[in-house]
Amino acid sequence: RSPNIESSAQMSFSNIEGKKEQPSLVNMPPTTSVSLPKPPPIGEPKFQITNKVIHNEVMETHSDELEKILREEMQLPPWSKVRGLFAVFLTVLAFLALSFATRCGTSGFWLLIIVNALILVFSSIYNRATLLLQHQRKKKARYTFAIGDIRW
Repeated sequence: RSPNIESSAQMSFSNIEGKKEQPSLVNMPPTTSVSLPKPPPIGEPKFQITNKVIHNEVMETHSDELEKILREEMQLPPWSKVRGLFAVFLTVLAFLALSFATRCGTSGFWLLIIVNALILVFSSIYNRATLLLQHQRKKKARYTFAIGDIRW
């Protein structure tokens, strides 16, 4: 027979006073489970957009632009950017496959290699310009940058 909680507490006290043997954890009754608060469901934002923001201890109203930026930042991953990156990847992969199909050193081979490099250069320039414009847009909307955010 396993001892109940009161008797095990008494046994541990008598152990201090009477130097009796400590009860085994195997013979202890099962503990009651503790209920923890449920975490928010996956995919839902962990914060709410309100129409007020505290800036330098003065309440200001959000601009529509700032609210639009915050809504865009809540969507993870940004599917439009993922689709664009995937399109560039497939295009580069297709030109690479075509370059393997042509004879090395021919004008067609070098044309495919140069076009492939130009696609990568222009997509890099486009992405740089997009990042710079997005940063300027955030600055104009008085966006609060988090620690570790890259400021372009």
